[in-house]
Amino acid sequence: MGKETNAPFPGYFSAAILAQVQARHDMKRSRSRSPHSEKVKVSKRELRAIFGDSDSDFQSSEDDETHSRSSGIPPHGSFSSLARGGDFRSVAKVEVPPNLEQPDQDLAEVACATSLHTSVPIVAPLERPPSPALTSARKPTGVNGLSVVPGFLSDSLQKYLLQNIASSGWLADPQLNQAISFGTLPTWLDGVIAAICKTGIFSEALSARRPGFDHMLLNVYQPGEGLGKHVDLLRFEDGICSLSLESPCIMTFTHVTTEAIRQVLLEPGDLLCMEGEARYDWMHGIDPCMQEEWKGATINRGRRISITLRRLCAEGWVVGV
Repeated sequence: MGKETNAPFPGYFSAAILAQVQARHDMKRSRSRSPHSEKVKVSKRELRAIFGDSDSDFQSSEDDETHSRSSGIPPHGSFSSLARGGDFRSVAKVEVPPNLEQPDQDLAEVACATSLHTSVPIVAPLERPPSPALTSARKPTGVNGLSVVPGFLSDSLQKYLLQNIASSGWLADPQLNQAISFGTLPTWLDGVIAAICKTGIFSEALSARRPGFDHMLLNVYQPGEGLGKHVDLLRFEDGICSLSLESPCIMTFTHVTTEAIRQVLLEPGDLLCMEGEARYDWMHGIDPCMQEEWKGATINRGRRISITLRRLCAEGWVVGV
């Protein structure tokens, strides 16, 4: 649903882009005897002529109007549409410069997937998707199958997710408070989903299933809004996750038969997972209020965004099931 945007990631220009510049402008390239000392300068004007428009921008850390391929300091591209940016990306060789810390191996493909961003991000772009915290820490919940991983999303990763939510256009209308994506999920969630499957928070069978999730529900809760008590529909498989962003809240779990009550505090960056008993035998909800008390502390409720990840049962794809 909607367009997707990845945080910009620097890349070296490949011979393909240089060939396009040469074909368009008959640019002469100078080569030395050693291929390792080759220098080809591409002006911003030439890049704009191929990929740009009035809303595009190319930013270089060099003082003049050219970029040296051998400098190791690549420019960033900002484009008015993913179509234009995609054309640029398709001829750019994306690599991790040697002076940057290599991301986790499993997230490297996600981190290096793009070297572009649209020109309308609301939140300042990050250099690459940060890695979620692969931690064994858990908050006590008192519910079998319910786990809360505190700080699973770092501050920078929360910022990255919020940037992509804002840039997606899903919530452009202030009256919209929900978005659903199923089948192929947004690529900016790939690294998060991969990390969830590695935490060991789910049973071995659930952790090994592929895809781990194929349904995303994004909810926006304005200050004071709540969530009615419910058990998720049976059209979804076991193993449900929820990521919390922006504001804390207290989630209440109520057993469907005994009416026993348990509560957990969900803070920005926390990961909540439900499996087995927690998924099927306990209702969960959030009280509608502006303030809550938690262990003697006052919780002020601001705007909160949750990202719920689930997997549809085979019959769940049939309308009406």
